[in-house]
Amino acid sequence: MRSSDGMMGGTGNNKYPPLLSNPIHKSGHLATRLIDYAKARQCRQGGFCFYRLEEPNGSDTYYAISIFTMLGIAFHDYKTIRYLIDQQQDDGSYTSIFAAYYALRSLSLMGERPAHDPSAYLLEHVDRYRFDPANLPAEVTSLFQRLLFLIDLCAILDIRIIKKNKSGIIDFVMNFSRDNGGFGLGQSSLVETAHALSILTLLGCPLKGLNVGAFIRSCETPVSGFTGVPGTSLSYIEHVNGGIRASELIQYRPRYIDECFRFISDCQAKNGGFSRANNAGISTLENSCYAIDSLARLSKYIPPIHIEEQSR
Repeated sequence: MRSSDGMMGGTGNNKYPPLLSNPIHKSGHLATRLIDYAKARQCRQGGFCFYRLEEPNGSDTYYAISIFTMLGIAFHDYKTIRYLIDQQQDDGSYTSIFAAYYALRSLSLMGERPAHDPSAYLLEHVDRYRFDPANLPAEVTSLFQRLLFLIDLCAILDIRIIKKNKSGIIDFVMNFSRDNGGFGLGQSSLVETAHALSILTLLGCPLKGLNVGAFIRSCETPVSGFTGVPGTSLSYIEHVNGGIRASELIQYRPRYIDECFRFISDCQAKNGGFSRANNAGISTLENSCYAIDSLARLSKYIPPIHIEEQSR
């Protein structure tokens, strides 16, 4: 398997800084509290559930295992592996691409494989990559996330996408490119742009000439680092994570690194998990995953001593 990071799905790798050299290592107060938060949400029957009932689900399980991976915490639980393997049907299919992604990525992070080859199931969906945004279910908040999950799975499982489909998917994604350099339906958004750039990069499409740097800069704010769309001040943790990831994909150094770190740190709740914004909503494993992924990526810009001071 090739390695891909995939918090939102996406490109990169799982090679975060080694535990002892990472300024967000497990001896840090911020990370210790998060580890305790994630461990407390493990179900006795395997898997994880952020609201602490015996109701494991694929997404929480994936986000928890990703948190452990980024913090260098070994996690290899038989009941969780069994839970994830059981999500697959005998013919290699899943109930959805989302279910497939959470199960297969979680297994991959633990060095495990599914019971059945999912290649045919995934390629069947690759052949049907086009979708009508008007027909997306109401609960789908991201235009590209399903497609990104699908392409990312093909990458980590070494499933070859034929040239015709690669070109078609690239053209399809580019149809959502806007004049300001971002991507989205109707108007550009930072999260959709990060997803689009991840898909294009996974498919080997050069990002030069897209003018996306101008859009990313228009979403920067000294209040929180990034906002979701230009000209607004509302910021949530997924916006900051999207901005950091999009910047990384085009090799752009964000202007407000300290502000990003401060905003994310302020999102940590008393129970150790992270919410979408400071004093806004409950903490979840998903938001916690966005937080620690963002901090790990920011750590290459910030001296370890500076990070430790800010996280206190």
